[in-house]
Amino acid sequence: MQKKIKAIFYEFKYYLLPDGYSSAKELEEGEHTLIRLREEFCLAPDFVIESECEENVEITDKNRLFDAEVNLYERKEYDEILLSRVKSLCKGCTRYTDDGKDGLDGHHREMSLGGVCYERSDGNDNYDYSARVYGFYDKLESRADDIADCIEKGKAKKLNKICMECASDILRPKRFYGSKRDGKYWLFMQTGLSELGHVLLAYTAFAARSVNNPVNQLGLNIIPFIPKDAVGYDGKIRAKKPVAQVVQSEIPWRYDISVYFDGDPDDAQAQTAFDDLHARLAFALGEDLVFRTVESYGVTRDKNDLKTVEEICAMLEEADGMQESDGFPPDLPYGWEDAENSLPYRRNSSGITNCCPFINICYDGDASHISFGEDYSYAYLYFPYSGENDEGLVSAAGWYVGGETLVPEPVVLKEEFVPSCMPIGVCSCGDGFAFDFFVADEKRFYRFIKILAPVLSATGARLIMVNDDGVTEYVCGNELVPADSTGNN
Repeated sequence: MQKKIKAIFYEFKYYLLPDGYSSAKELEEGEHTLIRLREEFCLAPDFVIESECEENVEITDKNRLFDAEVNLYERKEYDEILLSRVKSLCKGCTRYTDDGKDGLDGHHREMSLGGVCYERSDGNDNYDYSARVYGFYDKLESRADDIADCIEKGKAKKLNKICMECASDILRPKRFYGSKRDGKYWLFMQTGLSELGHVLLAYTAFAARSVNNPVNQLGLNIIPFIPKDAVGYDGKIRAKKPVAQVVQSEIPWRYDISVYFDGDPDDAQAQTAFDDLHARLAFALGEDLVFRTVESYGVTRDKNDLKTVEEICAMLEEADGMQESDGFPPDLPYGWEDAENSLPYRRNSSGITNCCPFINICYDGDASHISFGEDYSYAYLYFPYSGENDEGLVSAAGWYVGGETLVPEPVVLKEEFVPSCMPIGVCSCGDGFAFDFFVADEKRFYRFIKILAPVLSATGARLIMVNDDGVTEYVCGNELVPADSTGNN
């Protein structure tokens, strides 16, 4: 066994630091031949010598180079230590079967030599949102032929019915639409007007991008909104009929739209009208653009200055040209100064987000307006500025925190195509910066944070988790330790 060997962490892989170098940052960009420490039959920062191999590495961004310390074992020695951990710690886990044999199948990628396992189950695990999304795609795969048939034959109502049945365990969109473009099948999910709902649907579609998602492999593409010029609007609004007043909101590129009524509509009638106008605009412009430029829908009984759909579309397109964001959910700016009841490190914040309900928690520490339940959580990673190459640090940290799908096997298995989290924003916090996350699977998210240990340890990053248990701050390293247990929070 060799302890505290100097190593390099680069783009989720470990390498031995070459002779003649004292730090990873001394390596120049370009081609290098390095000794790779594969996480096969071991788990970082402990490696087995038998899994070493020579590898040609092209370093394209020095900011992603981080120093690491590793321990090297003979495979036999590693397995003996791991087996002792398994025998003392795995009993009581529903995923563990004691067959009287000293086998370690599966344990190498699940348990560290320190005895930490992020996949332990006591049988009372939450049915988290990632599992719900996994089930959705499993059902879609089983109905793929029916979905393709509906799209080919234009059976819109049947298509929506099938997809709604498949989506019984997730947040369902207002409606599913289907289309065929360039020989590929597409599903569009018309969203509702809930900002948190946008994030849930965006996460659902985010999981569809994985090459290992079965529906992706079948050629079925998922978009969490209605794209521009999609076919399928079946409402009653004509392009040239005056339908609503449009008034600029406090944000220059966003509008408040008031639908005209000759009388006083009840809530159901008003909501139906909002949904119809929203769908009409979405099919013309793309629902992503509509969400970026429409602040609210309301009701008016004033006939003056009513705009047609064509006129509204022209106004929204012009407004969208005033901003840089073109994604979904839309990025919104936010900020505050000296918030007395803020969450850790968020007393001052200025950034962008696509989920203001979560960000509002940071301002006053009050999560009572969100019921996380057992499905999902909110988290953020805080990085303090060092005063040296902070711009490079922000860039590298952003690449790593958004890179869960880039983690090589067997640390993250291909069949785990549904990500544990989705980045939802970034901000400056005065003396540091933070990345925000929608967390759909806490166990696997903690594992992802552990995978980032060299980056987070080197930068002094902290993880703050917000769920129904409250707010917990963690010191980040090879293991996650609650900050209040270290005496330094």
